[in-house]
Amino acid sequence: MADVREMLGRLNQQTVKFDTGRGGVPELTNQDIAAALAFIPAGLGREVFISCHWPDGAALSRRRIDALFNHLALTEWRKRINRAIDAKVNYGLAVAIRQWQRAETAEQRAEVYRAQVALDKAREDQWPESLPEILPSLLRTIVEEISCPRNCGACKGRGTILAGELVRSCAECDGTGHTKNSDGWRAKKLGKDPSNFRRDWKPCYQWLFDRVRDAEAEAARQMTGAISREAA
Repeated sequence: MADVREMLGRLNQQTVKFDTGRGGVPELTNQDIAAALAFIPAGLGREVFISCHWPDGAALSRRRIDALFNHLALTEWRKRINRAIDAKVNYGLAVAIRQWQRAETAEQRAEVYRAQVALDKAREDQWPESLPEILPSLLRTIVEEISCPRNCGACKGRGTILAGELVRSCAECDGTGHTKNSDGWRAKKLGKDPSNFRRDWKPCYQWLFDRVRDAEAEAARQMTGAISREAA
């Protein structure tokens, strides 16, 4: 069976007909492919899958993918802000409790240290304050990277490697067969300086990319199952 991502591309406007088999007998028609989309549950994965491989269809539901992506990004952004606020409060309490006592104990010193480590980590994990301003650019770049993947150099795009007589999942690409684009490519797409991107934006971009990519891959698996049922 052809990759369902390529099948979905048939639904884009074209002048050449690809949905016939030998002798002009239909195998899977465009109607079959479009019907199979109904078996993908509504959500971010479905919208990204369509945006990556059926741009004509994505144009009809642009607001849905924008809303779903914004919800994903802003929910995590707020969680990280709140964790930093909570960590700051806990650190302040630990310091205050230590000051209330006339004789500082080892336990109090340890608690202040733990609170300080937690605060430092929470601050480090925060995403840039300007995240809401570049959400459209983030979404466009992530969708482009997913829809035009680069083959992994270690496994040549197969997703597996030979280890002696065993076939194993490629560790370099986590079995996806694809490798991420460079930080420079990502920074240019977002209009950021590469050094600033690596310092301020890379963790945020990678977190969002991983979740959007995984959602698209799950939608593709569901589409494959639906197509298999159609072809049976």
